[in-house]
This record gives sequence, C-alpha cells and structure tokens, in this order.
Amino acid sequence: MSLIRQAAISEGHLVGPIVTLSYKNHALDEILLDVVNHPMGLLSSPRALIRCGNAEDQQLKQYTEQHNAAEKSAQVKEIYAIARCYSILINLRLFHLSYTARAGCSIGETGLASPY
Repeated sequence: MSLIRQAAISEGHLVGPIVTLSYKNHALDEILLDVVNHPMGLLSSPRALIRCGNAEDQQLKQYTEQHNAAEKSAQVKEIYAIARCYSILINLRLFHLSYTARAGCSIGETGLASPY
C-alpha cells in the first residue's frame, strides 16, 4: 500500500483513505497485520486504521469499528459529565447571587462560602 500511495503522490494525485476489500476475513486480516506490523510504521496513529467487521486476530481487535465506537461513546459521556458539572456550578453561582441580591447583603455577609 505504501508503494501505491507513493506512486500516486509522485504523480500529483491527492491521496486519501485507502479501502481494502477481501473475499475472506483471514486474507484481509493478513493484509492489515502487514500494515500494522510494518517496520516503517505506516500508521500515523491507532485511529488511522478501521477494521470493519470481526477481526479474527487479537492484534486487530483494537482497530475494529465496534472498539472505536465504544471508545468514542465513553469519551462523549465523559465530556457530557464535565459539561453537566460546569452547568451545575454556574446554576449554583447564579442562585447564590440571586439570594444575596434578595437578602440585600453583600456576598461575604450571607455566611455562604463563595464557590470561587
């Protein structure tokens, strides 16, 4: 695949993703293992390869679409949880400001600890 990519680049073609199809899963896994284990390090990152379908080889499991989807789902949940905590903090701050305004006192006089 590296030779195909280099030839395309040398002729001035834009090179995007390379799609590899195979009639048998075993043959596809062998091609992908050659890419993963290449001594020149053909993959720029673990996310540079996505194996659609079930990988028979354990080394390719991390590249399956199911694995990537589960990892992305966990990241999205973590980001949502952080955003929710920030939202709660902002709402507490607004409540605190509203309370002090209605009580007619400064923030320090309420006896409530400032979140900042």
